[in-house]
Amino acid sequence: MQRWKVSIGWLLFVTGMAAMFLREPSFFLEPRFWAEEGLHYYAYAFQYAHGSLWYKGLINIPQGYLAFWPIIASVIAANLAPIDHAPLVTTLMAFLVQLIPLGLIVWGDAPLWDSPLRKTAGVLVVLLTPLSGEIWLNTINSQFYLALAAVLILMEPIKKRPLSTWFYRFILLLAGLTGPVASMLVPAYGIVTWLTRERERGIQTAILGVCALLQAGLLLRFSTSDHMDLRFAGLGHSGLFPLVFAIWTQGIGLMIFGSEWMHQVASWIVAGYRAGDIAIALTWIGLTALTASLFWWLSVRLTVRERVVFLGSYALLVVFSYIGALSRDKLNIVVGVGERYFWVPNAIFGFLLIRNGLFWSGNKFRAVFCFIILFVILAFGAVRYRSTLIIDPEWPKWRAEIAVWQDNPEYKVKIWPSGWEIELKK
Repeated sequence: MQRWKVSIGWLLFVTGMAAMFLREPSFFLEPRFWAEEGLHYYAYAFQYAHGSLWYKGLINIPQGYLAFWPIIASVIAANLAPIDHAPLVTTLMAFLVQLIPLGLIVWGDAPLWDSPLRKTAGVLVVLLTPLSGEIWLNTINSQFYLALAAVLILMEPIKKRPLSTWFYRFILLLAGLTGPVASMLVPAYGIVTWLTRERERGIQTAILGVCALLQAGLLLRFSTSDHMDLRFAGLGHSGLFPLVFAIWTQGIGLMIFGSEWMHQVASWIVAGYRAGDIAIALTWIGLTALTASLFWWLSVRLTVRERVVFLGSYALLVVFSYIGALSRDKLNIVVGVGERYFWVPNAIFGFLLIRNGLFWSGNKFRAVFCFIILFVILAFGAVRYRSTLIIDPEWPKWRAEIAVWQDNPEYKVKIWPSGWEIELKK
């Protein structure tokens, strides 16, 4: 039986790897740098590459917070890879991080993954949850996959195997040092530690807590006033009012009804809000009540710890991401700006549906309803699996750009998405 479980696990994991590759093989065959990955990280590391000061590439905080994985990936790419293959290094390292949540599900011991069917559903949620296009195979957004890994580790029982213990500690440390997203989960970790009184859970909480303090200190020390204004000034315009709308237009409603219809709904919300339409206020009241009722209904069968893990993690990530999102007007987020902020909460919502829809004891109506919604979400994600990627055949090819740069070192190399370019100077 144990050998059978191992075989199923490897089959799921390898199938997940294949699905990730086949979503867009050109990302491996014609790899690219994505936005800040090239502008802030690779270009900086390239300045010091192949010299005695190469280590300076490791001292890089352009976003106001520490992004350890993009830094390491860029330093390796700049120093160890030929320049025309440099993006392949960052792509493979992003690919490696994206495999971590799959591995935690496939070989995890959490009750949620106690059957091949539930493990398969969990893998499908990670692969097919909408809004992954922006964060797909680039290291600057590896922090979101690592944050999901932190949620999955919180689901796991404490293991007595030293290898698993240290692996989980390492992943949490990596997550905490690669951007601020995982740090948002510290309160959930703290509450679970208090509920269980488990020493190892306390160590995990301490790891994330120290990283959170470090990231907060760096944000205060290195963020410019314009950068902080971009993140927080929008709260002064619309406050938390658009948050419930964003949960639906970028989350629940988007996963069930699709992006086209939700975009129309979002445009109506924004136009009505700016015009002072009373219908928008009434809609907000209705959606707020519906959201609270939905999550209460989905949590009825959960244990206290599960409520902290699912609802607590969801709320922490949604609220803190919304507050710190890069937008001067938070109302813009309703329309679709900052999709990356909602990917992990959407995956958690998918796990919550698995918890309710693939466990048949208790309320059968709830189980059937959640199973149908989960099926709809996964079917929609499968149909749009490739088309939701952010890609354009007209965008520049890295090797062609480097060929031009080698003939003219003053040339600014164009990267993805359109309009981004970097200066490569030694």
